[in-house]
Amino acid sequence: MGVVIDSFVNQLQNTENIIINKEVDGNFPNHHPDPTVDKNLYELVKVIKNGSYDFGVAFDGDADRVVVVDEVGNIIRSDILMAIFLSEVVNEGDKIKVDSIKGQYKERAKE
Repeated sequence: MGVVIDSFVNQLQNTENIIINKEVDGNFPNHHPDPTVDKNLYELVKVIKNGSYDFGVAFDGDADRVVVVDEVGNIIRSDILMAIFLSEVVNEGDKIKVDSIKGQYKERAKE
């Protein structure tokens, strides 16, 4: 992921970006690569809280799991992110399926 993220952030304009744990190492010397586990986000939360950043993003190794850390260090999980971005990717009348465990967010997404 490090090379891909590096390439992506280099294309952003008018932003200040840092990448932590950029070097790819299959031994995972910093922490396990699962961003859905809070303890794996410790370093990112610390950087966000101690800096003046708007948010941070954590991916797993192949970027099929993602979480965001807001400007005060709160973890925003993928189900909440889905609800936030839902109106950007669906049209009126579209049908969506929501994991039953995450179904409580379906109503929030309608608001």
